Amino acid sequence: MKVYELSVPEGYEWIVRQIRGNGRRVRRSSGISQADTWQPVSVELIESDDEGNRRAYADCPWLGNHMLVFRRPARQRVEAAIGEFGEFLPLLCEQADLDLFNVLTVVDALDEEASQVVRFDSSGRIMTIERHEFHREKLPERAIFRVPEAPETIFYTDTMADEFDSFELRGLCGEVIWQA
Repeated sequence: MKVYELSVPEGYEWIVRQIRGNGRRVRRSSGISQADTWQPVSVELIESDDEGNRRAYADCPWLGNHMLVFRRPARQRVEAAIGEFGEFLPLLCEQADLDLFNVLTVVDALDEEASQVVRFDSSGRIMTIERHEFHREKLPERAIFRVPEAPETIFYTDTMADEFDSFELRGLCGEVIWQA
């Protein structure tokens, strides 16, 4: 079994938030349903790099490893397959119809003692996980999930990676961070 974390896709379109305050609200919502109170966040699709070269079209424009975004046609392709793991929330974007996929599945499978973590001095909370270790027996075979210790990061299993590959999603990139 393998576990993946979203990673930056080279050369594809990105998204930037236009209103930072709303973005912070999205980050805090990690693992918590927002469907009843959601107010769409304004984003801009970055279609060219700093030199003016056109970026490749992305079904899943990059916004960070804590947020998974789909163009509406891609959402329609994957919705039945991944809907059980979260909810789709609309974003406001002039260039494209985009939806944020808010991952609601939280799996308590991180082996915190065996992982290499960096903590904030003031609170002791995890700032980043430099090396991930998981309890294999606690991981579902098929999932898109978060862990309680680092709820902002999205992970997915190799079974989900295979499904994503079958949908031929341009711009969705993951890095293997753990293997059993």
